[in-house]
Amino acid sequence: MDIPYTVQERPDTGLYNAKVGIWLFLASEVMLFGGLFSTYIVLRVGSMDWMPGRDFGLSVPIGTFNTAVLILSSVTMVMAWAQLKFNNLRMFKFFMGLTILCGLMFLCVKSYEYNDKFHHQHYPGAHTFYAIYFTLTGLHGLHVLGGMIVNSFLFGRAACVSLVTVALTALYVGIVGPLHGVATAEGAVFMSVFAWLGIIGLPVLIVILARLLWKNNHSMEMWKNDPERFTNRVEVSGLFWHFVDLVWIFLFPVLYLL
Repeated sequence: MDIPYTVQERPDTGLYNAKVGIWLFLASEVMLFGGLFSTYIVLRVGSMDWMPGRDFGLSVPIGTFNTAVLILSSVTMVMAWAQLKFNNLRMFKFFMGLTILCGLMFLCVKSYEYNDKFHHQHYPGAHTFYAIYFTLTGLHGLHVLGGMIVNSFLFGRAACVSLVTVALTALYVGIVGPLHGVATAEGAVFMSVFAWLGIIGLPVLIVILARLLWKNNHSMEMWKNDPERFTNRVEVSGLFWHFVDLVWIFLFPVLYLL
């Protein structure tokens, strides 16, 4: 049975179904991050010793570099979608690959920043600033990872499985291990248990996700059989990616400069 309005626009909204869905989803995301930004404002106004992020050890040049990387990734995402409009699959893969690499570079830099903070004993409980910093950037990082997984799913089967495996393994090595060490050092039983669940559960999750994504990825078949529908999927993924980039453009000055 064919699903209506996957390519054609709906008469009531002027949009196809997936675009209606992504705009509704992004509206909920605006409420999520809006609530966190509001919390930041309340905490900052009520704090007597709040300083700019650079005074808490944040590197403005690194933050600037990551901002440039995400802006570049938005450009390459648009170029990937445009190449599909020209029926150029090879250039689509080129620009989509660059988008994925930019996301991976962003996460690698952010992982370096996190490890540097842990090395200097800057944990979420050390100051209100670090609590809001790790909450906002951690949630944003998960959105970047989610967008990369979707983009790699559209790129192709092998790329998707490879990305999920590499990204989750890097998360396992770079975040879960230090988190367990921090929890143990501070005697935080709950966090120690949480970290152990990550140590045990992440490898299992990697295997399960890799298997599911390999088995159910039919992106290239859709491009051959229904290219317009595939192009719409790329456009929807691009809207989410642009939203993630826009959130960081707000996060960077708020956390690093102000």
